[in-house]
Amino acid sequence: MFFRRFPVRSSAVVAAVLAWASQVAVGQQQLLQKNYDTQGATRLEVRSVFSTGVCRGYLPVRVTIRNGTVLDRSWSLDFSYSGGWNEMAYRSRFSVAAGAGQEVVRELLVPVPTAASGGTYYQQLEVRAGSPGLPSEQNFHSSNLNADWPALAISKGLAERNLGALDGKVSSTVPGTEHFAGSFETDELPADWRAYTGFDALLITEEEWDGLAPGTRQAILEWTRLGGSLELYTSAAEAGSILPRLELGGERPDPGLVRRGLGQVRAWTWNGRDLDAEKTVARYRGMQSLTYQLREDYRGGWRLLNLFGEKDFNPLLVVLLLIAFAVVVGPVNLFVLAKPGRRHRLFITTPIISLVASLLILLLILFGDGIGGAGRRIVLANLVPTATEKRLYVVQEQVSRTGVLLGSAFEAGEPGFLSPVLLPPSQWNRMLMSNSPLAAYSFDGQVYRGDWFKSRSEQGHYYQTVLPTRSRIELQAASPDGKTPPRLFSSLEFTVSELFYRDDLGVVWRAAGDGPIAGGQAIVLEPVDFSELSAWWKRRIDAFSQSQRKRAAELWKNDGHFFAVSSDPKAGFVDTLDAIRWWGNDALIYGPVQTAPAPAAPTPAAQ
Repeated sequence: MFFRRFPVRSSAVVAAVLAWASQVAVGQQQLLQKNYDTQGATRLEVRSVFSTGVCRGYLPVRVTIRNGTVLDRSWSLDFSYSGGWNEMAYRSRFSVAAGAGQEVVRELLVPVPTAASGGTYYQQLEVRAGSPGLPSEQNFHSSNLNADWPALAISKGLAERNLGALDGKVSSTVPGTEHFAGSFETDELPADWRAYTGFDALLITEEEWDGLAPGTRQAILEWTRLGGSLELYTSAAEAGSILPRLELGGERPDPGLVRRGLGQVRAWTWNGRDLDAEKTVARYRGMQSLTYQLREDYRGGWRLLNLFGEKDFNPLLVVLLLIAFAVVVGPVNLFVLAKPGRRHRLFITTPIISLVASLLILLLILFGDGIGGAGRRIVLANLVPTATEKRLYVVQEQVSRTGVLLGSAFEAGEPGFLSPVLLPPSQWNRMLMSNSPLAAYSFDGQVYRGDWFKSRSEQGHYYQTVLPTRSRIELQAASPDGKTPPRLFSSLEFTVSELFYRDDLGVVWRAAGDGPIAGGQAIVLEPVDFSELSAWWKRRIDAFSQSQRKRAAELWKNDGHFFAVSSDPKAGFVDTLDAIRWWGNDALIYGPVQTAPAPAAPTPAAQ
């Protein structure tokens, strides 16, 4: 109605609204604020680093506390995520201390439940804060996100003039999508790779990237190794010309792209002011979303689940025992044990019969299913031994089936991103889409509680982590002619059973012999056709989920890399619940070979 009455001004109004929207959308989202006195001497503020929520991973939050009291205090912060029907519930707790008269700024990573349904996804976050002797405070935030649209984060330099138009374009062309991306201030970005696990791509200008703190840059590059996409926007005529000076590592299949493990860094040209909304939205429309993978990839065709096998769920004995219980607690109890005239015995016989029946059912379950559980897990690990990284980037997929669990809480040894995955319907699958919530989980530091593992249940999980390491494969001498084998040396901290090496000329070599290769051992190589490496790699990645196979499919083509398989527990496997007995473990490790340092020239005295 408004635009019909003012047709001449409608375009100007729309432009002004979009410009205003882009301005107010840039930056953080206020989650909770509390002034404990009129002067603001004691104050609490909780802000999200990004302007929108995420559908998985972690939400980075900055907490600012000003303690104007004369006492040292500690604030407890509770975050509770819930959603619509068939969604997961997450609860996490943190503690932030502030001394008397001090102001403290803390960065928190709040776990976010993975969206279990596609399309528009309703999400509610409750934030509670309290300190002994001060009034508590709580606040609620609800939002609608599209779990199928790739999760994007956009910097202030790109968003200020463009985010309103981008939001308008994506909402008009992608049903159920209100936001193109969540915006951020570069000086607020955390120096922890887990802060970016809620996103599929991070968009930032070249100038903003150069201005980031080294720790923040390193964290983002670590995140790309695990599958993230860093999108750099530059005013250079040839966008790819900026990539070499950034020393990103990785491989360059084309001038504007650097591949880093499972992720990438891409460069795009823009005019420094305006983004073409239609082209930019189209650019990210087909990007693969990790949220989609966690929701869909494991429901069917997951070979690891097929290799794990099925187990019959036979309730016949339990049913017969329940029938026997009904007979004993009913007619036998009433007419034999507590017959007329002795009804007062019912107060004794009924509890005893119920207790005996419960014990028999428990013993039946224990003998049938056992205590603890069994599982299979596979790891895809990128070993980067360069001086600036020295990291093992791990992606682990696992499936387990439990009997009776005496406890389900566990402590993660390494910080990481752990998410449940949805499995196909079965008699052992307790994450039924008819449940609300689908499952409930809680976090307290590195301690995980809740429905991660349930008794008599089949469950799958996805895990990402980054491990420091000194492991490497050293190239002591390259092949001079492509026929004489190069000399490799293993400085790995684990044993491998098979190893291929594709040298800088693209010639493929395989470790000779059938024995394991231990650390501190020279690797004897023999030449093989590249098709043998291709077939071996395809066979080895076959047990991973569909999206993981797609990301890893071309990795075997990287020159100067080794490719190995190991079942050694030190080869990147991440432990979760101690009661699970893992078997059939395979870690597929790949990465660049490190050239051994040249021997120092002898000194004159030594000569």
